[in-house]
Amino acid sequence: MDYLSSEHHYAYLSLADLLLAREQFHAHLVHKRHVIGTAVGRYLIRHDDPPNGERTTPKGARTLENSEVREYSWPCVLVFVDRWVDESEFGKGELATSDYVPKTIYMPDGKAVPVCLVLAPRVLTPPDTRPAPEVDAEQLQGGLPIVTATQGAEYRATIGCLLTDGHKIYALTPRHVAGAAGEAVGSIGTSSVYQLSRVPFESVYAPWPGKHAFVNLDVALVEIDDVTKWSSGIESIGPIGPLAALSTYNLSLNLIGCPVRAHGGASGPLTGRIAALFYRYKSVGGFDYMADFLIGGREQAPLPTLPGDSGAVWVVDSDDDEYARNQPIAVQWGGTVLGTSERQTTFALASNLSTICRELNVDLYRGSSVAAFEYWGPIGHARIAEFASLLVEDEHLATLLQNNFSNLGTLANFPDTLFKSMRPDERENHYADVDLARPGIRSLADQTPSPQSISLQVWRTYYGQINAHPTTANKVNLGLLPFRVAQVFNDLKRIVANGDTEKIVAAMGILAHYVGDACQPLHSSYLSDGDPFRTKLGAPVQTMLGHGKGFGGGVHSAYESTMIRDKSGPLSTGVHAKIDGQTHGLGRIDTGRQAAWAALELMQRSRAGIDPMALVNFYGAGNKSSTKLWNKYRTQTIDRMVDGSRVLAMLWDSAWRDNHIPVQQLNAKTPARLKTICSNTNFLESLALGNVPDEVLD
Repeated sequence: MDYLSSEHHYAYLSLADLLLAREQFHAHLVHKRHVIGTAVGRYLIRHDDPPNGERTTPKGARTLENSEVREYSWPCVLVFVDRWVDESEFGKGELATSDYVPKTIYMPDGKAVPVCLVLAPRVLTPPDTRPAPEVDAEQLQGGLPIVTATQGAEYRATIGCLLTDGHKIYALTPRHVAGAAGEAVGSIGTSSVYQLSRVPFESVYAPWPGKHAFVNLDVALVEIDDVTKWSSGIESIGPIGPLAALSTYNLSLNLIGCPVRAHGGASGPLTGRIAALFYRYKSVGGFDYMADFLIGGREQAPLPTLPGDSGAVWVVDSDDDEYARNQPIAVQWGGTVLGTSERQTTFALASNLSTICRELNVDLYRGSSVAAFEYWGPIGHARIAEFASLLVEDEHLATLLQNNFSNLGTLANFPDTLFKSMRPDERENHYADVDLARPGIRSLADQTPSPQSISLQVWRTYYGQINAHPTTANKVNLGLLPFRVAQVFNDLKRIVANGDTEKIVAAMGILAHYVGDACQPLHSSYLSDGDPFRTKLGAPVQTMLGHGKGFGGGVHSAYESTMIRDKSGPLSTGVHAKIDGQTHGLGRIDTGRQAAWAALELMQRSRAGIDPMALVNFYGAGNKSSTKLWNKYRTQTIDRMVDGSRVLAMLWDSAWRDNHIPVQQLNAKTPARLKTICSNTNFLESLALGNVPDEVLD
């Protein structure tokens, strides 16, 4: 090592270092010819640049399209220019030597900060708009479009999410659409006094430097009229996680490249990555304006955001961290188009949602008293219930279900959205790893080959053996999905006998969730979120890794949630084509044992239809996009949903028969009343395997 070397270790630079360097030299940079803006982030490496930095051809212009952030990318100040000029041209003709942008900024404390030059001229022609889609007034949630009119002009934006001041609940949307306090905002409510336009950078990010700079926010809260019509989730995303609370204490360059997604009122589902932080995009009267986040496309695809997406809330879209997934992080308030003559790319400009909540003194509302809509993920469970309602054979039951069609999807998701937060023994009800065998221990599938062989004691003994096995360092949870189906089926029969149609609808909707789990291959396999006996890179290990820590980790949400969400349209079309005009056509059953066997057989068919190991291998080989998964498993996924819908309809018909419920009671039930029923922890009580009574199989 050369101890006297003056080499600068760029990798050790912090976000505060970059902001200080940018602050001291921003004025100099933006006064150079062709510089249009600055940001901070990580150095962009051209796609064709070799890892060692050696190349035999000229580099040419660096653009946002031909470059990427790599693991070894330095922290840097990003400088955007509208023309790429060779070094030899400076000092000749129209370009003065002083217009040259230096490659490094040297700081008074001896640190040196790299400068990454990017060709990204602004495109001033606005993109085309689209007509705002129709809003179903009975299903309001984040991501939906909103339209207002002022002085003869129409303004379009997006409802972001719900916030609360502890007393009332509000919808977040752009200030320029909400208008002044007291104004009606579409048909959803009234603009409140909670509004922000811009705030000084140093007031929200002290002690970071940013004199004469404003953070643009442009948000307003709308006091909603009827909270019972609202979901606390976001369309195409589902339930949101806790707020990603970012401040000067934890906001870092680790955010660069963070995958995020949103639902724009104009564009629909959007997926992107955070490309840069604190993008200074204009100067007015000696003051600079900046966006906290510059969000671009993902996987070298452009971000298709459009005017009307302002207000959309961006959430973390990471498969690596289950806690971080769906955490709201930013609010989009605008966009900018950067590009070259060959290609133009749209970026979203967004503000830190933590800043907005702090400045307005409000909290993210994730809700306990509002409705919840589609969210294997939520969409899969809701669709199973809805399709099954079309397959029942009993005419009166069909009437009850059709009258409560809008309730079924919400009820089908309650085991996830309501039960798991209220019932400590609920989670194991959703799965059972029946294909896991170890030396000397047969799998549960092998030990349960017939209805007569179904035994609580067999399952309890198996779990005791498998968790004592030396290869099982991470204990296998005691999944009991078939027994949960048996329990709910028996309870449903008793409820039908009592004639309480509110509880009947509630129990039928809840049963849909567990049958939906049973028809998904990953819910009955130890490969539920990757192969725990291989590392992330595919190397075999003897001792089982934790959930999602092995090869193909992340496949569960990618297949069951993201793909189903993104392909819900063709999925529904495919299922309808197979069930149109049919009934389930299955023989009815009488006992809990038969219900458990129906669930177990469904689980077996699901794994036979989509081999979990093949799915894990396909995903682990880099096929992680919704489109690739859908193209590979489209037909099999449709078949799984059809199978699950038929079994659910059979269970409903079996529990319903021999009742004497008057036709006038087969009416639509109040959503609030159904939620009250399901909020009672004694209703369809959640039990751990050790507490399930033997009578469940009667």
